[in-house]
Amino acid sequence: MPSLMDIGKSAINAQREALNVTGQNIANVNTEGYRRRDADLKEVSGSQSELASKAAQIGLGVSLGEVRRAFNTYLTQSANSAESKFQSATNFVQSMERLENLILPTDGDLSSQITQFFSKLADISANPGDLAPRAAAIEQASGLANGFNVTSQIIGELRDQIRQSIDEEIAATNRLSESLALVNSRLRA
Repeated sequence: MPSLMDIGKSAINAQREALNVTGQNIANVNTEGYRRRDADLKEVSGSQSELASKAAQIGLGVSLGEVRRAFNTYLTQSANSAESKFQSATNFVQSMERLENLILPTDGDLSSQITQFFSKLADISANPGDLAPRAAAIEQASGLANGFNVTSQIIGELRDQIRQSIDEEIAATNRLSESLALVNSRLRA
């Protein structure tokens, strides 16, 4: 049966080890990626004790059980999910900004061309017998059709860029999945 000195010695040793863990936590407080560690103390029973051999004995002291890294799975998953959604939203915003820059009113955009075209048609209705407004309306209609074609081409290019980006993301995801499957198969073997 251990003496009070042996029990006290085990407590001092266990607390010293726990204090070392606390010291590591303090030393690494500003270290990027470091996670706080917790020291768990456990009771030394007769079956675990080096001090006594009787299994029925309890209260033989204390020892350092396990040092665990403080880790919250829910918070980590939430952070990963939020980062994924943020990246997805960022890509969406960039695509929409490109489309918005194409569609927003500027000099010579579709909106101003349509306005000018209807203005030319109004000139024709004001002077139905005059050929000059008709020629100007035909010229404006040609420019408007060209504007629609250019806008359609730019939107098609934007669509193709987005599709290419999606295809690249799918390929990257597939590569990661294949790598993960390979690692899993190696772990099973």
